[in-house]
Amino acid sequence: MRRTQRWQLRADHASSVAFIYPRNKPGKIFLEVKDPSYTLGVFRGQLCPIGGNWLGELAREDSGPLDTLRREVGEELCLTRYAGTQSPTSEDIQALGRLKGAICSKELALGTYLCKIGKEALGMDSSGSAYDEFLVLSSYWRVPLDDGLWELLESLQRKFGNLSCESQTCVTSLDEILSSGARVAFGHDEALREFFASIGLPRGRSILPTPGIRSVFAGWNSKTYEECLRRCDIAQRPR
Repeated sequence: MRRTQRWQLRADHASSVAFIYPRNKPGKIFLEVKDPSYTLGVFRGQLCPIGGNWLGELAREDSGPLDTLRREVGEELCLTRYAGTQSPTSEDIQALGRLKGAICSKELALGTYLCKIGKEALGMDSSGSAYDEFLVLSSYWRVPLDDGLWELLESLQRKFGNLSCESQTCVTSLDEILSSGARVAFGHDEALREFFASIGLPRGRSILPTPGIRSVFAGWNSKTYEECLRRCDIAQRPR
């Protein structure tokens, strides 16, 4: 049984992210990789689910974590960041729109986790000073795609090499994650282990943790941020 926090929670900010995968090909998964331009150097090259934070002017319209995920999917997925000379056609743009629509209609709640990102994990900034530790309340969703939609995602990923305007996306697998010893950014590894177990792949529990980061199950996904704030004091949020 997963251990649930029973006391009043506190977090510096909240996020909502999704594990996108093919319903009929268990083990494969669509993730992003934090690229060399990412602000926190310690997470560069690490895997991360698609989604983002409940922050910023546009986030004021998010009524709950599911709205945050859908907004982030709409903002993040694109065809142009690393396209180079490969310009998207109108058919490509329509295909991405179809894919976004499918992702934003098939979410299944996986749970909410409170993650502590400690100083040990963050290391030093460019001036040699230690980063302050912080806490993130993350809502997780799993998004199973039927065969046709998964093939569409893979074809766009092959053609453009990346489907994110913020980072680098990839199609990978549990086998590749385990054999490469890949790390997972921001403490998402705990939820990723639970995700693979939830679809019948308990080997996912062997995904490596990141030293200095600890995540605990904090309950099921809130429907609204009003409900969420009754459970957790979130310091940085839209005002």
